[in-house]
Amino acid sequence: MFIRKLEGKKEEISGKEAVLNYNRKAKMRKYIYKMVASKVLKLDVNKGITLELGIGGGFLAIEIAKFIPHLKIIGVDLSYDMLNLAKKNIKEAGMEDRIILCKADIKELSFKNSSFDLVISHGVLHHLADPIIVFNEIARVLKENGRFLINDLRRFWWAFVLSATKFGVITSIRAAYTTKEIISLLEKSNLKNWKVQKYLFWQSIYRF
Repeated sequence: MFIRKLEGKKEEISGKEAVLNYNRKAKMRKYIYKMVASKVLKLDVNKGITLELGIGGGFLAIEIAKFIPHLKIIGVDLSYDMLNLAKKNIKEAGMEDRIILCKADIKELSFKNSSFDLVISHGVLHHLADPIIVFNEIARVLKENGRFLINDLRRFWWAFVLSATKFGVITSIRAAYTTKEIISLLEKSNLKNWKVQKYLFWQSIYRF
């Protein structure tokens, strides 16, 4: 049995070295953010307010802002260090008027019920011990006909084979949920009308 391992995983990235390391890796993966932004475009939300949970360095929000010019984005993160990084990247992209940053715990958001037209999250779930709390918060702050897209890594058996090879220990995949586990958690949450799509390394939870 390949058990999910969360040891050493934190719900925030903080500290100068950790943030710089994250930023270097994220910049090399810009094609991923462009791909996710293109999926957001397919959700057919062309205006209104979007909430990004765990905005990180702001790369996804920047790409979404490029794709959908009439959409306002509020990005939240628990880490001041990550928010400072996002602020720098957003300024460099000239998106300060489109993307607002806010320090917040995604398990306990301060926003009112039915506030957002779209909620997105990318690469956050595997950091969480209990995603149901976050699913419930998404359901609460989302408008009745609002859309959501939640992307995260998928745990699968041969990730453990890779972790024993030259690729090194894939700690993030080991901390991720299987698709079966995600579906079980969603069924226990207040989030409705969801679909789960499985890819090689990733899985997406969404509502069109």
